[in-house]
Amino acid sequence: MSDFGKDKIVVSRSNYSPKDGERVYFVDWDAFVEVFEYDPTDIFDAILVKMGNCFKTEEAARENVEEMQSRFGQLLHYAEELRRNRGGHDEMETADI
Repeated sequence: MSDFGKDKIVVSRSNYSPKDGERVYFVDWDAFVEVFEYDPTDIFDAILVKMGNCFKTEEAARENVEEMQSRFGQLLHYAEELRRNRGGHDEMETADI
């Protein structure tokens, strides 16, 4: 799933792309299922779709909580690797993410 050696991370295998204004569900950082209306111009919505964390139903989101938590962990690990490789630290601490 992850390819840290090539500075690339594969986060989604989903082809699901909601329509503008469609009510969809996602799993948040704390493993809660949230609902929102999809806006294709919103960067947060685009990130959710790209990482495969956008579901047509609440049930589908609930079935994927563990997978989404795994992806969040992969992304956090990748961000920490990038920070270490730069030899510095960010203004925002990892715990604040």
